[in-house]
Amino acid sequence: MKTLITFISQYDPIGVEFVDTKQDDADGRKKRFRPEFGQELTLDSVENYEKDDYGLKISDGAALFIIKNELPDKIIVIYSDEMKVKQENFEAAVQAVYDGKKVYVIQNKYVKEGVHEFDTMYKFVEEILDEEDMSHGDYILNVTSGTPQCQAAMYAINFVKDYHTRLARVNSPRSEKTNQSNQGAPWFETATFKYFLEKQASDYEDNRQLGIEKGEKFKNNLLQRTYKNFILKYEYKAALDILKENPDIISDKQDQENSKNILENMISVFQKQRVLEELAADSNLKYNNTDEFQKVLNYYLMIDILNRRGQVTDVLVKAKSFAEFILKSVIERRHPDLKVIKKIKKINIFDMIKILNHYHEYSEFETSISKVQDVNSQRNKVAHGLADISVEQEELDELVKSLKELVIVAYSDIDDSLYQNYFDHYDIKNRELISCIK
Repeated sequence: MKTLITFISQYDPIGVEFVDTKQDDADGRKKRFRPEFGQELTLDSVENYEKDDYGLKISDGAALFIIKNELPDKIIVIYSDEMKVKQENFEAAVQAVYDGKKVYVIQNKYVKEGVHEFDTMYKFVEEILDEEDMSHGDYILNVTSGTPQCQAAMYAINFVKDYHTRLARVNSPRSEKTNQSNQGAPWFETATFKYFLEKQASDYEDNRQLGIEKGEKFKNNLLQRTYKNFILKYEYKAALDILKENPDIISDKQDQENSKNILENMISVFQKQRVLEELAADSNLKYNNTDEFQKVLNYYLMIDILNRRGQVTDVLVKAKSFAEFILKSVIERRHPDLKVIKKIKKINIFDMIKILNHYHEYSEFETSISKVQDVNSQRNKVAHGLADISVEQEELDELVKSLKELVIVAYSDIDDSLYQNYFDHYDIKNRELISCIK
């Protein structure tokens, strides 16, 4: 059984264009009018355009073009909330194609949000395919309709999941050199749409070729793009998995090995809290003949990346522990004979604030620590219960910024010019990794 899986875009199922048959622009091109998406087009308005010597041009959208060429037995149609208005028109167009030819099945799916998010669309398509028996039949994915993220998800699912589906691509009716499918198509009232279908059936001529293939020539490019996207999102484990399975996305063997080493080193920071190799090897950052500052800087960088990834729980929990470690280190260095620090093993952040206030030293840390205290109640809910998280991203960004300031103030006797570049370490490494993709 042949099955087509397709998103519906603003270009489906047909596009309509009115071409002025009387006048040319200064450059010799015909003046054109295309109804905007969402614009109502009645039979009366069509008749008025034709009376004004506008010729009617009707073009199939990508989904309908594929259906006419392949006549699938089953069509799985994915509508976003915005495109649900197209369902009646689309089903009428499909009915006209199959009239008297063969029996077909339409299965409709609806996605409420996330059509501009690759990960969301990838998961949505994956769930559809997982419901199908992929061991039998011929599956075609329309990689022209839908948002760029929808199209990318269709491409990616074929390779990452190794489904071996076929990919269908349709050129624009206006130019074989463009990947745009069609003119934008508004929703048409039933009578108007029926008129367009009848008119198209009588004058139908479409010389476009349907590009259907396994997609091998796209595979390397797609994997490179996916690998790059994971790196830019700091998802280093996912990037490493792709590189190990598909080393040819990096043509130079030495670059392959270097990239693997860089990724593995960064992954070890998040999995085992190991210090970045370059940071550990930087003798300029030794502090009192220890690696304390290197560990502190490494831990801060980890929290910063966790925040960029959106791992709210990890940021909240680690931020307080990090601040407590730094304050305790400050007190131990400045007041080595203070017995309370040695006596109380689990001294908390509030005790340390009291100690620093006693010595009139808290003011230099107050701005940074206040941000930690601001989210402390949320942190405790996360650490000691199952409560929902209500902290805003802006608050987390301010929190991470305050931790950076805390590092600089607490270790002010280290020349910050020696380590400023490490604050951009992951972005620098990202650029280095991406530059190896060839």
